[in-house]
Amino acid sequence: MRHLFVCLLLLLPLASTAQKMTFVQNGVASFYHNKFNGRKTANGEIFSNKKMTAAHLSLPFNTLVRVTNKKNNKSVTVRINDRGPYAKGRIIDLSHVAASRLGFVQDGTAQVRVEVVSSPGGNKPAPVASGGGKSGGKSSGKVTKGGSKKASEPKREFFAIESKQYQPTGFGVQVGSFRELDNIVRLTSGLGGRFGCQILVEVAYVNGHKYYRVSLGTFKTRKRAESVTKGVKSEFPDAFVITFPEKENS
Repeated sequence: MRHLFVCLLLLLPLASTAQKMTFVQNGVASFYHNKFNGRKTANGEIFSNKKMTAAHLSLPFNTLVRVTNKKNNKSVTVRINDRGPYAKGRIIDLSHVAASRLGFVQDGTAQVRVEVVSSPGGNKPAPVASGGGKSGGKSSGKVTKGGSKKASEPKREFFAIESKQYQPTGFGVQVGSFRELDNIVRLTSGLGGRFGCQILVEVAYVNGHKYYRVSLGTFKTRKRAESVTKGVKSEFPDAFVITFPEKENS
C-alpha cells in the first residue's frame, strides 16, 4: 500500500544529532561537475572544486571526514558543506581536487570508506576549571545546584512541518528517495517555497525496507511537470517526472 503525505505546518523540534567518532560508512563516492563552481552549497557557502569539501545527506555541516579509496588505499580529509548525493547508491560527493587526490577522476566513481574525524565543536568534553596551570581566560558560566558548571547543550533545530495523509492526482517531480526521516525534514525545509509547490512524501517499501520518496507537485499536465523538472535539475540532477494514480471511486 502506498501512503503519501503533504507537508504543511507543525512545529517539530529536532535536536541536532552529534555524530560519534565511530561513524563509518561504506559505499560509492562521486565528484562534482565543474558547472557547480561558484554556486551556493546547502550551508550557504560558494562552492569551489579546488577546496577540500564534500556533500553528505545527513552528517552535520562542518564535520570533517576521512575518505579512503578502497582500490588504492589513498585517503583525504574533507569538510561537509553541502547536501547530497541524491543518486541511488552513492554516499558522498567530493570536490574535483579531493577526487583527484583519491585517484578516481578518470573512473568517475569509487568504492570508499567514510569515517568521521571531527564533528562540529570537536567532540571534546566541556572545559572544567582546574586548580593549576594557565587558563585561556576568566571562568564564566552559571553553576548548578550540584556545584558543577552547566554543560553546553547541543544545538537544537526547529522545522515547520505538518504531515497529513493525502491523495495526489496528475503529475509530480520526484527529487529524492531516503531511508532516514531526518534527511526528509532537512530537505523539505524551505523547498516548497523556493519552487512554489507542495512537498509530497510517499512512504514506500522495497525488499522489506522503508523509503521516503520526496516529490514536488501536483501538476495537471506532464508538460508543466517537465518544466519544473528542468528548473530543479541544478539542485537535484536526478529529478524526474512521476504520474500519480487516479483517485479510486468510493
